[in-house]
Amino acid sequence: KQWYQRRVVITAGRVENFANQLEHLRVQDAEEYNMVKIKLETDVQVLEQQLQAMRATYQLNSEKLDYNFTVLKKREEENTITKSQQKRKITRLQDTLNNLRMKLTKQERQFRA
Repeated sequence: KQWYQRRVVITAGRVENFANQLEHLRVQDAEEYNMVKIKLETDVQVLEQQLQAMRATYQLNSEKLDYNFTVLKKREEENTITKSQQKRKITRLQDTLNNLRMKLTKQERQFRA
């Protein structure tokens, strides 16, 4: 009977020791869980801020590209008009040059005759 009582006391001590260890592990895990949760929440906030900044940058770049595209289209239209005007001017100057050459040739013939 003594042996049994001693065994019960030892077992009860062990159970209490395991219960203490288990409670310590629970507290430790809860603290670790809370720390990880706080870190992840902070990371999410930082990532959301970065995403918002990237969206703003994207929007700004998109607006700049749209503006630059509009400016380039306008310049292209202006250049097309200028090119057309210059072609007409070249044609007119070539006609004038040809007329002057013909007059020169005519005058040279009259002068020699």
